[in-house]
Amino acid sequence: MSCTLENEVSDIVTKYDQGHLLTFYEGLSKDRKYELKQNIRFANIAEACEGFQRCLSAVPCKPENLRPIPSNSYMCRKDLTEDSLKTYRTAGIRAIASGKIAAIVLAGGQATRLGASVPKGALPLGMKLTEGDNLLSLQAAQIVKLQALAKEAYPGEAERTGGKILWLIMTSKPTRQATEECVAAIKVEHGLVDDQVVLFDQPTVPCFEKNGKILLSEKWALSSAPNGNGGLYSGIEGFLPLMKKKGIEYIHVYCVDNVLCRIADPYFLGAGIVRNADCAAKVVEKQEPREAVGVICQLADSGNYSVIEYSELSESLAAQLDDAGKKLAFRAGNIANHLFSMTFLERVVCGGIVLPYHQAEKKIPYVDLSSGEKKSPSTPNGIKMEKFIFDVFPFAKNFFAWEVERKEEFAPLKNADSAGRDCLSTCRASLYAEHQRRLRVAGFTQTKDVLIPIAVSYDGEGLDHYKKTGEQVPLIECVCQP
Repeated sequence: MSCTLENEVSDIVTKYDQGHLLTFYEGLSKDRKYELKQNIRFANIAEACEGFQRCLSAVPCKPENLRPIPSNSYMCRKDLTEDSLKTYRTAGIRAIASGKIAAIVLAGGQATRLGASVPKGALPLGMKLTEGDNLLSLQAAQIVKLQALAKEAYPGEAERTGGKILWLIMTSKPTRQATEECVAAIKVEHGLVDDQVVLFDQPTVPCFEKNGKILLSEKWALSSAPNGNGGLYSGIEGFLPLMKKKGIEYIHVYCVDNVLCRIADPYFLGAGIVRNADCAAKVVEKQEPREAVGVICQLADSGNYSVIEYSELSESLAAQLDDAGKKLAFRAGNIANHLFSMTFLERVVCGGIVLPYHQAEKKIPYVDLSSGEKKSPSTPNGIKMEKFIFDVFPFAKNFFAWEVERKEEFAPLKNADSAGRDCLSTCRASLYAEHQRRLRVAGFTQTKDVLIPIAVSYDGEGLDHYKKTGEQVPLIECVCQP
């Protein structure tokens, strides 16, 4: 082993007070010694440790600096006129036909609360769906249907550009292989072309004890985890040239775990295009003042926008009503569903913007430094360092929030079924309820749990044809497999 590498590793652990990482060094084989040194060398300990210390000194927003989103930057979909909705949908569909839209799915999380052996996106939903029984397959089916709708509406544009939605899937070291295998099958099943689907990895970052010491996962390996959904910005950098070459102008970014997510929603896209927005967020109305959801606010001193954790809102602000006295003033619940212009994404990624780390207490397996034994804690024992995708909001020049109905567009998969909420059972129930609603809107009476194949309808459009003609809607009946 070269003295240079020895010195580099020694300098790193000394400078950042992480000498314990070498506790078992002398007892390791030659190969394991090399592995540990390389692990330390490439773990970006400097950024992680400095981020950890900055978290300790972070100052929460002052309550007097928080304002609700002003009405001119807040759009509630259900309150819009039919003409406005038609304008937005038309703009969105045309952009799809013109090949200007990309969708990025955030699928790098480890799903520790879910306790599954595969990533969320590849987890069977237990519904025996014709589109493929997992979240990623449902999302791919939406992309294919949108492309068909766009081609039907603007055949010339679609013929000229190909009319494809570029689908980028952010994975991480723990989720890459299983996601890759799932996506390979999805591409065949849905007829997605190779250059339309891109997988990329977000970075990983060391995990810490609460005292700031980095944990070991093995005697020769540092414990690490994906660096949060804000890892998108460093992960996507190498693919910006491809996106520009394909003529991408707007990007829909969403979390993989929302079973009701409308991928590349033409209404949301169109609103962004018509408003010439550089950044937007879908939100749901908070259900009650202390609901545990981040809230998008405006900062009084700068006029910029930011997401404030529910715990940072004082009781009085959380309960404050709007001017009409009917709704919470701070009601814009963040659901990690965003729209970026290509120009904005480039500015964030390439413009020297540094996002802060946030700390999340987790149960992290580790090697006990005293005994050398591997431990699996039953309570949170460590800190995972995460960057948040929404920390770019303050850099937006033309931001708006787009409120949607929670029951129609937000049902996340977070927990095991034993939790009784945000789990597979509740996700399935939400999906059935939403499809029943779409049938009722089209004039059908439906009491059974059924699904409308996405190939038939993306979000309820086209169902009136079946009502008028008397044709049978090709529904999928409930066949849940718990």
